[in-house]
Amino acid sequence: MKNLICVIACLLLAYSGFTQKIAGPLVLADGIADGYTLFAPLNSKSTFLIDNCGRVVNKWVSNYYPGNTAYLLPNGNLLRTKRLPTTAINGGGGGGGVEIFDWGSNLIWSYELNTDLLRLHHDVKPLPNGNILMIVWEAKTREEALAAGRNPDLLPASGIVWSEQIIEVKPIPPNNSEIVWQWSLWDHLVQDFDQDKPGYGVVSDHPELVDINYVSSVNSDWIHANAIDYNEELDQIVISSPFLNEFWIIDHSTTTAEAATHAGGDANRGGDLLYRWGNPLVYKRGLSEDQKIFGQHDVHWVKGGEYNGQIILFNNNKGSNYSSIDIVNPPLNESKTYTIDEAAYLPVLPSFSYTASPKENMYSQIMAGAEILPNGNLLICSSRQGVFFEVTPVGDTVWFYKSPVTTSGIIGRDVFTTDPEYKNDLNFRTIKYPVDYPAFSGRTIIPQEPIEGEPWACEAITNVKETSQRIKIYPNPTLASFIVDAGSDNTDLTIEVTDILGRGLGKISGKGMVEFDLSSYPSGLYFLYDGKDRHKILKQ
Repeated sequence: MKNLICVIACLLLAYSGFTQKIAGPLVLADGIADGYTLFAPLNSKSTFLIDNCGRVVNKWVSNYYPGNTAYLLPNGNLLRTKRLPTTAINGGGGGGGVEIFDWGSNLIWSYELNTDLLRLHHDVKPLPNGNILMIVWEAKTREEALAAGRNPDLLPASGIVWSEQIIEVKPIPPNNSEIVWQWSLWDHLVQDFDQDKPGYGVVSDHPELVDINYVSSVNSDWIHANAIDYNEELDQIVISSPFLNEFWIIDHSTTTAEAATHAGGDANRGGDLLYRWGNPLVYKRGLSEDQKIFGQHDVHWVKGGEYNGQIILFNNNKGSNYSSIDIVNPPLNESKTYTIDEAAYLPVLPSFSYTASPKENMYSQIMAGAEILPNGNLLICSSRQGVFFEVTPVGDTVWFYKSPVTTSGIIGRDVFTTDPEYKNDLNFRTIKYPVDYPAFSGRTIIPQEPIEGEPWACEAITNVKETSQRIKIYPNPTLASFIVDAGSDNTDLTIEVTDILGRGLGKISGKGMVEFDLSSYPSGLYFLYDGKDRHKILKQ
């Protein structure tokens, strides 16, 4: 065990009066899904694919920062958004371009849409036919907004309102393309402000349309769509609006002409909303307590497993200081439409919800994401915290990775500094690809050094076993204190806590249950010894 502690000490930073910085995989336990995790830090021009040990499997380098997502395509190419200089449309998540690189990081296709009237932003979605769905801000003038029935009191000072489009682009390498399908929100509005303007009606009678006068705040970026996904079986698209605190499903089987109307397509609804969920206040069928999602990100269909066909999302501001992962089961009909009751679209509650324990251990006010992995685990990217972690269906954390990419550059495991905290770089989301994903077929995968460029941590972290069945330790990871629970009031407990160099932080004794406060110690990995076994404690 002494040698093991020495190995870990070489990899991780110890507490010695300095700010502790630890990067890379801090927890790696039995039950983790086998695969490779893709992420694109927003302040880096590199996109990384890492294994469970944090070792780099592949890296792609662009001339641009991401804006914001990246996907590994089945043929091994990287589809990546790029952030171009800002235009008159200048909002959070703005990108303006898309790139495709081959496995060797050679640019093979590039596309841009970045004008004062139209700008790509946030997310894209590769389709099975090789085309790409893209979200586009569409600027509308003051005159256009008023003509559509916008209340002038709800116009920003500039008078400009940004609506949303979805375009389907067919790549024609190296720099050509064709828009083969298009949908515009502006064709699917309702308003009850001015009876002489288009779309006038009772908003609650038209949940298939979006109220042009429902705003969360008076600014140009009215909808702020931040995620898009595609369901091949249904030929439907889901799109997320965190500013309206809801997501929508629309029909992709329409022609572009039908998508501008209220008829046509498999559901015969044209481009109208087939389903919406999260905040029935938006279509005047609910109260404030009926709102279920708050500033959500990474809305997409679950593919396979217990929740196949349901919608998963990162519910950013579920509480004042915590986030949740929610899964929603839309009431799908045989006609590819969705049931709505007298009040609002069902269900009333998610079919699944995950929060950390304690809840504030997972909180990202912006960005972030989550996905269900083939083995049933949850992979979570908590952007503000700069961490990715994997949780089993019973809530055990089997992987916890602290990104070494910060706004100040890449940090290592043993960075000693008296400077202010390195700020976590934001990652819009992460995606984990299983080892049998087609992109890896026929390729020799040779993991290289971790991003932080230091010795591999796999063996050191994996070899610290938590074998005792007589006690429970929670919460782990923790923000401050942790509890050791023997499950019996008569059990004598003496717990010794050390840092990763084996230096004692103190002992606590008691009967049945004891608590140790780590709030005055820096983030990092610690150990406790209960007289029989040694255990890991991760302080965030």
